[in-house]
Amino acid sequence: MLTGWQTLVIVVTATVVAAGAGPVLSSPSAEAVHGPSSAVAQNDTTDFPPGTSADGIENATLLVETQRALLRNTSYVERSDWETVTRVSDGNGTVRKLAVDQYRIRTAVGDNGTHMRIVAANESQGYWLTDDAVALNSSSTAYGVPEMWYEYSRTDPYRGRFVLLATAFQSSELVPYLRDLNYDLVNTTSDGDRTLYTYRSTGIADGVRPNAGAVPVEETTERINATVVVSDRGVVRSFTAREVHAVENETATATQHYSVDGLGETTTRAPAWLSTELARVDASLTGNGTVVEVTHLGGAAVADPVVFLHGPDESRSLRANGTLESGDTLSLYVTTDGANRTFRASVNDPPVVTDSFVPLGDGNLSVVAFRYVFDDYDSGVQIEVTVRESNESE
Repeated sequence: MLTGWQTLVIVVTATVVAAGAGPVLSSPSAEAVHGPSSAVAQNDTTDFPPGTSADGIENATLLVETQRALLRNTSYVERSDWETVTRVSDGNGTVRKLAVDQYRIRTAVGDNGTHMRIVAANESQGYWLTDDAVALNSSSTAYGVPEMWYEYSRTDPYRGRFVLLATAFQSSELVPYLRDLNYDLVNTTSDGDRTLYTYRSTGIADGVRPNAGAVPVEETTERINATVVVSDRGVVRSFTAREVHAVENETATATQHYSVDGLGETTTRAPAWLSTELARVDASLTGNGTVVEVTHLGGAAVADPVVFLHGPDESRSLRANGTLESGDTLSLYVTTDGANRTFRASVNDPPVVTDSFVPLGDGNLSVVAFRYVFDDYDSGVQIEVTVRESNESE
């Protein structure tokens, strides 16, 4: 089964671990709102963006960390189109040729939430992040037929990882290009109350060895030309690069594009698939901890939902009767006759709690609504609730 967090997080775990905190939006005054956080070292030059000077880009890490700190205080749109060059078999298993693969990332951060989209050759992933939930939509044709996974989670253990990814993944791709190339300052222009500095690369820096670190400098690299535009506060407004790779008599070209715009002016809204393909749900414990009430917050109606309940002493599933729509409540509970336990569910019909009801936990809840589609199979929207003891971690 394809799940979005597995396919994406595996790719970017190393980047995410080192990332800063998630976006905290303030008034829309763009870069001028706040300078770098105290955790970011101050620039050792004057009159130039942090990490840069009249002689070029001196400290790529400082520049990118400053950008992250600034973007955490405003809304913005971040766009990336990255190409990678790999060697693949020509089909007979002996000769390997150069191939260019592209993936595209779009992140919009606004007051209502963060919308992120990643598109690669056979797979795309969408994320909607708010203060209390994460939704994802992952689709793939890797097996030759459509495969899709939709999920909406509240109090989800993966949410923090997605927020870090949305605010750090794209800018991390810049670091090796800023670090491993020599740059000259070629232009200074004004943009409102900001000054923009344009740096252009003059080639790979001395002492950079192929495969010594992250891309772009690989064994196949022949040359790289790049241009970067940085604001005086340290936001990389745009970056472009053209790489030429060569192996024997074969060459391949990869192009890279990155930009940040809409500073302080970006608004976001939930993607359409969150309402048309999925249900949004929340859950709470009632009846002295014996009944889970799942509330439908909006989105697709769920007819006869399959529900799962996991607790310290319970792990059960069933199909509930009835249709769950926006504003409706699904009650989940377990009863016992002394020898046997029965898992029950009802829609808009809260049970009368008796001594036969089994305590489910102390109230540490997580709830997920999900849907899986593969070729002609569609699971429909299903709901999973987990009740944890207070000493259990996510």
